[in-house]
Amino acid sequence: SIKNVNSGAGTFTVTVDQAPQGRQIKNIRVAAWSKAHQENLYWYSATPTGMHTEITVSANNHGNEAGNYTTHVYVDYKDGGVEGFNLGQTALSPRNQKVNPQTTYYSQRDPRWAGKWYGVSNVDQSGCVPTSLAMTFTDILGRTILPTTVADYLYNNTDSFNKGEAGTDSDGIVAATRNWGLKSQLVNGAGGIAEALMAGKHVLAAVGNSQFTSDPYTHELVLHGYDNGRTYVRDPYNSGNNGWYSINYLHSIKSKDPMDNKLGAPFFSIFA
Repeated sequence: SIKNVNSGAGTFTVTVDQAPQGRQIKNIRVAAWSKAHQENLYWYSATPTGMHTEITVSANNHGNEAGNYTTHVYVDYKDGGVEGFNLGQTALSPRNQKVNPQTTYYSQRDPRWAGKWYGVSNVDQSGCVPTSLAMTFTDILGRTILPTTVADYLYNNTDSFNKGEAGTDSDGIVAATRNWGLKSQLVNGAGGIAEALMAGKHVLAAVGNSQFTSDPYTHELVLHGYDNGRTYVRDPYNSGNNGWYSINYLHSIKSKDPMDNKLGAPFFSIFA
């Protein structure tokens, strides 16, 4: 079914439920478009999340076009079968919302803390998540929170940071956010990222091989602000990368590392 239609934001949610005694769902594919000849067709894909799965469709993935969006859902079953559903048309009239970014910036390579050692590594080499969280917390709370303050909390109170291997897993993002009295939410798809950013939320994004990092490493970025399908990126390792980027591009370079996807996706919105 379709729910949560937000015409102005250009989004709606497709829901798929697993029948308790039915064939087991392996994968869900959603095709949506608004142009007569499917010129802005975009495919969404998701693996089931328990008995109920939600997929956000966003006009941002379809050229930000206003119109009636046709939605087809294809369910791939574990027995090899496929079933299709036509959910009809949904009217969207997305407006170009502009949310100005906040620009608090910390570098994990700052000599004040770059060499500080936690477990198997130091802030310079593996402190991108604590540094990104410090930027985000400082923005939202309006008071200075340093990368070392976040790193101290993560290392001393969780098993998520530099324990066994360098870096911070998704559980650490959730735990630190809760410790500072804020909320975090897993974000799926480019449309979900855009929706969070249009709502003024910060998004922490773990990315893989790209201009931001090289295999086999991954890297955390802070996303905030929205302007016509783009968002402002703050890179804690290289300030030269700071600037406006396409949300679709950022989603396309998402990390596939298990640490970053421990909770289902490598993107988290953070908000008060």
